[in-house]
Amino acid sequence: MKLAGTCFFMTIPIEDTEFGFHYIITAKHVIEGIRQRSIDQKVFIRFNIKDKGVKLMRASINSWLYHPEDPTVDVAVLKWVPLDIVDYRSLDISMAATDEVIKTEGIGVGEEVFLTGLFANHYERNGTFLLSA
Repeated sequence: MKLAGTCFFMTIPIEDTEFGFHYIITAKHVIEGIRQRSIDQKVFIRFNIKDKGVKLMRASINSWLYHPEDPTVDVAVLKWVPLDIVDYRSLDISMAATDEVIKTEGIGVGEEVFLTGLFANHYERNGTFLLSA
């Protein structure tokens, strides 16, 4: 198994409930890199466990979703159900900069912003990451 990328967790809450839809998010180029190198077309995701230690979750490479219309969007998304034993924190979808947030907050050219990951055309191919093939 070779390390291939990083990921983060995001939740879309279901209004007026304690439930939500959970996703693991990484870069599309990470999943495509795993697709090219993987023998069994599986992605292994390493989780920290609350009682110390780690757990590996296996997902089919074809379970990852990409932007349906724009192939230049460097995002891959996997639906998942959190396990009680996993130690993780999830970002709420309300933290995302939607078109409405960008307009309301007046975010424009020259503003300081933060993003996860790397630009698809500007990353080192020999970097070390957490997702693995």
